[in-house]
Amino acid sequence: MEGRTGLLGYCDRCGDCCRVARGWTTPEEIDRLGLTHDDFYLSERYRTPDGDVLEIFKPKITGNLKPGVSYSDVEEGRTDRLRIEGECIYLDQGHICSLQDEGKKPMSCQLFFCRTNNIQAEEMQRYRSDLGLSGARMMTAEENRELAETETVAS
Repeated sequence: MEGRTGLLGYCDRCGDCCRVARGWTTPEEIDRLGLTHDDFYLSERYRTPDGDVLEIFKPKITGNLKPGVSYSDVEEGRTDRLRIEGECIYLDQGHICSLQDEGKKPMSCQLFFCRTNNIQAEEMQRYRSDLGLSGARMMTAEENRELAETETVAS
């Protein structure tokens, strides 16, 4: 595999970022990139200091989920988000993101490099701040369940 230098560092195309970390995105970014919402699941929610809820989505994985785990269980706070393990559905056989050359790679994926450097860390912090994640805290499973129940009742 041939490595390449990207915007913020060197990538040796090992695919670890798409297997281990799997990038994250927002509904707005999914729309802006022209991707399909069905390819993503709600991974976590954050509550901002202002009380707003920010939703973070991850790409689904190739293959089957572990027995007893479903995307909706994670989305509704019934199971831990870390139980979904596997390769990103956009990772191709050559360990390259199939979105890379289309210019549709989510920003968190663009900012991920195995060899973290100061530029990457600063850019990721800026990106998180732009989204409103600075100062936000991840919602607990209990809060996610309550929010899911409230949304169900409202519909």
